[in-house]
Amino acid sequence: MRETWEKDMFLADPLTYWKFAYATKPDFSAEELPPWQSWSPEKRLDVMEKYRRYDERFLNRVQRIYTAHDSPAHWETVKAEIIHRVQREVRAEREKALAAQKKKTKTITGKKIDAVEEPVEVPPRVLERRAFRTIVGQRNNALNTVWYTHLAEVRAFEDFTEDGRTLNEDRKRKRNMVKAQRIQESKRIKNALASWDKMTPEGKAEKVDWGAINAETSSIAPT
Repeated sequence: MRETWEKDMFLADPLTYWKFAYATKPDFSAEELPPWQSWSPEKRLDVMEKYRRYDERFLNRVQRIYTAHDSPAHWETVKAEIIHRVQREVRAEREKALAAQKKKTKTITGKKIDAVEEPVEVPPRVLERRAFRTIVGQRNNALNTVWYTHLAEVRAFEDFTEDGRTLNEDRKRKRNMVKAQRIQESKRIKNALASWDKMTPEGKAEKVDWGAINAETSSIAPT
């Protein structure tokens, strides 16, 4: 199936999809376009193995999502968020009703009404139901993200590195590492400049490497 798809893409646009048939870019200056090269048995085995690795990555991601969302710790976190949300909603409704009652009572009697804070208790059945629906929604969103990511990766069909990453993942990881290093270096320079500004003239003089300065000036001094 993959071979048929790559063949159709190559025949439709050889200049763009030449990698589907050749390891190195062929000569397109000839009168005829390079022909399609059928897969060898070895390449078919390699492609099957790559598909197996992609499927394994996808199944592992799905399993991690189910494990994370079905854990007792996650349930307790979601329940706490729901209780807080319900309390906030009930408090807002009470404040709204109290404001309307104050306005009405003040108009009739002129008396002031103070707010009475009462604890909000969420019924267990309501809490369990809302927690279940929330977790299922979160889990489905995560599964959809993993599924579309899997489709994009299989469509690109990049090779894997030795540590099991795709080439795109490896590039992103290296960019993030370089970015983190630049941020750390920028912080280090800012901290050094801040410390230098706070130092006394005597402390600055002690920090200066006069030997290196003398050696540098001696090397450029005219003889």
